[in-house]
Amino acid sequence: MDRYVRTATSCSTETAAEFSDSILNMIVTDMRPLSMVEDDGFKSMIYTFNPKYELPSRPFLSKKYKCIKGKLKKALQETDSIAYIWTSVATEAYLGVTCHYLGEDWEMLSHCLTTTPLEERHTAANIAEWIEDVTAKFDIPPENIKAVVHDNGANVVAAAKILQERHRWASVRDAGHTLNLVVQSSLKIHQAISKCVAALVHKLKNNIQSPDLETAPVRSFQAHAKEQITARLQGLMEFTPESPNITLLAAALDPSFRKLKFLPADQVFEVQSTVQNMALAVAAKKQAWQPTESENGTSSTAHNSQKDQTPTTVMKKKSSS
Repeated sequence: MDRYVRTATSCSTETAAEFSDSILNMIVTDMRPLSMVEDDGFKSMIYTFNPKYELPSRPFLSKKYKCIKGKLKKALQETDSIAYIWTSVATEAYLGVTCHYLGEDWEMLSHCLTTTPLEERHTAANIAEWIEDVTAKFDIPPENIKAVVHDNGANVVAAAKILQERHRWASVRDAGHTLNLVVQSSLKIHQAISKCVAALVHKLKNNIQSPDLETAPVRSFQAHAKEQITARLQGLMEFTPESPNITLLAAALDPSFRKLKFLPADQVFEVQSTVQNMALAVAAKKQAWQPTESENGTSSTAHNSQKDQTPTTVMKKKSSS
């Protein structure tokens, strides 16, 4: 009923143009269809903002989009050197192409040329053809493109190689994606080595305690080796509940080492008990600081503190008038 009786507000030409630009920007940014301006819910929302504003039609927005696209095509044609075109093929089967170049004032400009669904096979030849189609759609001279930056997918790398052979566009792999692969590969090596350490230490200590070798020099070497191993690993393997070893606590929480097979049974029990007690203490502390509703309608923050510590904070509700 309000929409029929509310007082109409004014809407100047400048304000209407600002609204229209904002709507078009929203459609482009959120990748919404132009038909959105014909939806009843969207019309109702715009009417709430300003009943006097006349919502632009779908053909109007299409015409404005073509106008902006024409300006972009002209800018790309007049640019002597386009820095690169970035491509990415994600699991959702979309191809995203973004161009970057320097403007007249030497500022870096970037434009998303397309985000298009890929319905055909993602072969290197198809990807190369799709990228060429995008450059042709925006009338970008091939000689103005200097490089293609891409991820490390095998098909995308092969597509970049095809474009390099056809147009001499340099193939540049994305630094962030490459660095991520390096880190992941390094972590795999570290995990493989760390999984062997505990087993090696256990086997080594058992071997030097073997009773098969009875000669005095061998027994002397066994004792010396055992002493050296124990001394070097003493700080790593020592554990007391009063002064917990952070390394052993972390190992107890790691799915790969949580059984602590490299420790004696009594020490395994101490470490696991300490982890359990610490977890219970954290849970109790979190529970104690949760606000509780008292009988007189006040909300209080309770905690299990000693009498000499800061008193409990009490917050009174505002009385309703």
